[in-house]
Amino acid sequence: MPSKTPKLHVSRHVNIRGLRIHYLESSLEQSPSSGPPLIFLVGWPTASALYVPLLHLIAPHNKCYVVDLPGYGGSESDMNVYSGFDYYLDFLRIFHMDVVGSGPVHLLGYSTGGVHAINYAHKHPESVCSLTVFSVPYDGIEQFAAMEKNSASRLKMMRKLHPFFTRHKNLIKLINARPVKIIAIAFFYVVIYTRLYPQMLKKVRKRHLFRSLYKTSQFNIKSIFDLAIDLSMNSFTHVAQLVHTPTLVLSAQNDTAVLPERSSRLAGIMPRATYECIPDADHAVGITDPQKIFIPLDRHLRGFHTR
Repeated sequence: MPSKTPKLHVSRHVNIRGLRIHYLESSLEQSPSSGPPLIFLVGWPTASALYVPLLHLIAPHNKCYVVDLPGYGGSESDMNVYSGFDYYLDFLRIFHMDVVGSGPVHLLGYSTGGVHAINYAHKHPESVCSLTVFSVPYDGIEQFAAMEKNSASRLKMMRKLHPFFTRHKNLIKLINARPVKIIAIAFFYVVIYTRLYPQMLKKVRKRHLFRSLYKTSQFNIKSIFDLAIDLSMNSFTHVAQLVHTPTLVLSAQNDTAVLPERSSRLAGIMPRATYECIPDADHAVGITDPQKIFIPLDRHLRGFHTR
């Protein structure tokens, strides 16, 4: 009788501060039991499901947790709090201590997830062994100033809608209806993502892509707006300058969301950072070509373990 293919990850839920939180965990049978685990923080506004192929590359080498932060990917959110970076920093501390365990961890932050990772390494340096960040919009003020030049109308609309949504909770409930969000995700995918990331259609299996987009549509619109507004009003340059954790800063050669020169500058201001640019890749490389992220990540982690 043929042996069953081992399951590389499991989907779990945990209650944190009264919220039902979803996360993916690499299976015990497949992941090594020794060595610090890795917490993977995904980008805005995506869900952990989109990064399963990358998780499967990491799993045989490092125990891994991919968390859907409150308001993303099916994790519940608190409608009465402002879901900015400080809020998620406190949440990550609880997730680390209560779910992963109190020992030190490796952190992998993808895009906006990289801002969360840098903040966490700064606030809890004793708890982070190493840091890997990909195309981080760490200087939110500068990032949004550039966006204002290229997409002024979209940014202006976002800033007007945020306080409107905050005041009208019933409207948020209406927009958070699943069919509305599925239509919104479909619109962004067809109109924007297929133009920005053409490799998505060519390289990602359609079944996985549509299942992941369905999971992504579970976001809370208020959480999405809160974090975008918080990023637009803050720069985390001063935080990055104080992070002494060994750090690998990755970017993609054809990234238009976070330009490679911005990532290179980040590596230059972090005391213990190295920089690597992935050729022939864009901002979605972790989804379309996860091997290109995994190779430098694995090399970084192996180098850390042999120090």
